[in-house]
Order: sequence, then C-alpha cells, then structure tokens
Amino acid sequence: MEQIFLRAVNYSLAAGWLVAAVLILRPLLRKAGAPKWFNCVLWGLVALRLVFPFSIESPLSLVPSAKPLPDNFVYSAYPYIESGITYVDRTVGAAVSAALETNDTMNSVNRSQVLSFVLSLVWIAGVAGMVIYLIVSTVILRRRLATATLLKKDVKQSEMVRSPFVMGIFKPVIYMPYKLAGADFDYVLAHEQAHIDRRDCLWKLLGFLLLSVYWFNPLMWAAYIFLCRDIESACDERVIRGMEKESRRAYSTALLNCSVGKRGMGVCPLSFGENGTKKRIKDVMNYRKPTFWAVLAAAVACVIVAVCFLTNPVTGKNKSETVQAVRWFDCLDTDEYPSDSVREKILDEYPDMTLCAYSDRLDAVYADRVDTLFDGAPVWNVYFADVTGDGSSDVCATISIGSGIIDERVMIYDLAEGKLHELSARGKYDYTLYLEGDLLYIMKRDNTSGDVVEREPVRFYENSFKSIY
Repeated sequence: MEQIFLRAVNYSLAAGWLVAAVLILRPLLRKAGAPKWFNCVLWGLVALRLVFPFSIESPLSLVPSAKPLPDNFVYSAYPYIESGITYVDRTVGAAVSAALETNDTMNSVNRSQVLSFVLSLVWIAGVAGMVIYLIVSTVILRRRLATATLLKKDVKQSEMVRSPFVMGIFKPVIYMPYKLAGADFDYVLAHEQAHIDRRDCLWKLLGFLLLSVYWFNPLMWAAYIFLCRDIESACDERVIRGMEKESRRAYSTALLNCSVGKRGMGVCPLSFGENGTKKRIKDVMNYRKPTFWAVLAAAVACVIVAVCFLTNPVTGKNKSETVQAVRWFDCLDTDEYPSDSVREKILDEYPDMTLCAYSDRLDAVYADRVDTLFDGAPVWNVYFADVTGDGSSDVCATISIGSGIIDERVMIYDLAEGKLHELSARGKYDYTLYLEGDLLYIMKRDNTSGDVVEREPVRFYENSFKSIY
C-alpha cells in the first residue's frame, strides 16, 4: 500500500507542473480572445497526466522529475528526494533526510517506512471519504427530487430545485425550478442542453473522481474548481454564439436571476448559476467571435503544453544498459593500502582540470582554485564512467568513512553538473566498486558478517544513490 501511495504522490507532483502551466496559460488565452473550450482541453491534458503514468521521455519536457520520491524511498535508511531542482534537493531534501534517516543500527524501525504507512492510511481514508460523500450526496439529491414532475422529454421541474442543473450520466435529465418563466426559462434550458451535448456531467464526474484520488495535493483542488468554472464559461459561449447584444443582455439577466437561488444541490450535478456569475456575465457581454489567429494560437499552445508536460525528462540511460568504465586505480584489486603519494589524471573532456587523488580525498585542481570533490578514509579506487548518461565521464569511487562504525560506500561525482551522489547504508551494508571486463559493478556486503548480498551492474536509473549536493 505504501508503494501505491508513493506512486500517487509522484503522479500528482508531476501533474502539478501541468496544472501550474494551465493556470498561467488561462488568462493569456482569455486575453488573446481564444474560445473558452480550449481551457477545458487543457484540463483534459491534466486528467490524462493523472490517469496514465506517462513513460514517454522527451528532451522538450519541462517536468523537472517524474519521480521526486525514488522507488526506494519507503525502505531506505537514508531517504532522499530527487525533485530535479538543485535548490530544493539541497534544502528540502536535506531536511527530509535529516528527519527520516535511521542512524541507530540497533533500532529496526525504519522511520520513512512508518511515516509512509501512516500517510498511506490517511490517504486511503481521504479517498474513501470523498467517494462516500459523492454517493451519499447523490442519493440524498435523488430522494429530494423524487416528486419532480415531467415538463417534457428529459426536462423536469421541482419545488426542491433552487438552481437549474443536469443530473445523470447515461440518461441525463434537466431539473428546473418552478419560478423560472418566459425568456429566462428558454435561456436556462439552452444552457443546460449545452451541458448535455458536451457531456459535461461525465467530465465533471471524472474530475471529481480524480480529485478523490489526489485530494492531498492543493493544486488538484485548484484544478477542479477552475475546471467547473471553465465548463460553465464554455457552455455560455456555445449558447450565445450568433446572438446580438440585446439577446446577450437578456441571457446575462437569466444568469443573474439564477444565481440568486440557494447553492448546494450536490457535488455531481452541474449547477447553472453557481460558478463565478459576475465574471460570466462580463464575458457574455464582452463576447467577440474568436478570430482565426486566436484559434490557431490556442491550438499551438495546447500542443506545446502537451509536449512539454505530458512527457518525462530524458534519463539518459536505458534500464537494460550497463555502464562501461575506465580504471584509474584500484587498491582493493591489488590488496594495497592507499599511500599518501598523489596520483594525477587529466581527462580529455576537461583539459583545464587535473584530478589529484590522495589517500583521504579527491581534488579537482584548476588554474585558479582547488575543489575537493569528496573525502575518504581512505579512497580505495577510482573509475571513470558515464553513469548519469550525459555523454561525459563521471568519477566513480569506493571510500571508507566513519568512526566507531566504519562502512564502505560508493561515490559518484557528476563533473558536468558538479553534483555528488552517494550509495551507503551505514552499519548495515558495505558497497564497493569493481570492474568485470569493461563493465562497472557494485558489490553489496553485509556489514556485520561480510557476506556478499548481491552483485549488480551500476544502474543510476534505479535511484539508489543519495544526492549529497
């Protein structure tokens, strides 16, 4: 259950970027005079992102990370996040790691697993509560409408109806209050019929069900609220197309009269006058037929948003690939202890940098400065391999570290990005690098017994490394 909750969090965080993009784009489309139904198309893209866990990768993707919470987050003794934003990883990620990492090796309780279990229970309770609310409110509403009288096919009237709405998915029925008459009645009926023609009841129900699953994300609530408003605006636009100004004024009067009614006829039906009446009246009175260029610009915007936010960032490594490596030195292979003498290396990709390996650290020496990439006690071996998949060599090393409990861990330094990644489990497992042919492998040993637990090729895509900086 924790893994399902973890996926739901990752899906909602990835979709959150799309929601933010839509919220920014909506007023721009409105200013450009684009048809209102384009807003509904944009919210449809959000639904696609939430329903289908997209695995399509694109260099044009603007989603920083498809998995902000790595797969091993729940069970890791040193949990971390990979938001794709360096500042967030350094600040929020460091705080998460400090709060959840399990340093007490005598304590078998994993803090991240306990927290994930508790939060997954809260999540399930929230989902159940939302679904129960939908069912109960629908049942109550149906009972209140049991005495409604048939006015004509698919149109009923009831004294319990304060504001017009449509109810039903497969056989939708329009419910009207008795107070409406004359021109107001005709305009309202046309609006509600537009809801039926557009199948808005189905889309709003789908939106609410998605909200029920991702209720913990405030952006999903914003998306649902604006979806409801955009549905109403799109229906208004559909009804008033071709109307003269006087007819639009009469339609606005009908909107205003219906908004006086009491709100709250259930979460599922689409109420006629409940969502942003003032703004809708303003849009109706200022309506202009969309120009060809406005429609084209809106269509292009939708395509761009889909390409940039329905795809995931390129990870660079295929899951079936192993990592080819070049050996610099390996004291573990030769059974020698690292000496204090310095080893120097210049890589073809970085001719202005000299790598200097000491027994206790690895430095990058430039003409004007010296950067310590990482410390060790000692540094046992160093290999060069494109672990991150960016086309440039990364520094891959095995070090020992600690006091009291000493463990061996693997360090990956991304020279292109200036980022350090670590694979460790202090007091539980030791990790060492070794070369098999020209492929780089990791050996995992039990820290207490020294027994080999597993041998696996280096695969950075598994998100098993903790980002240090």
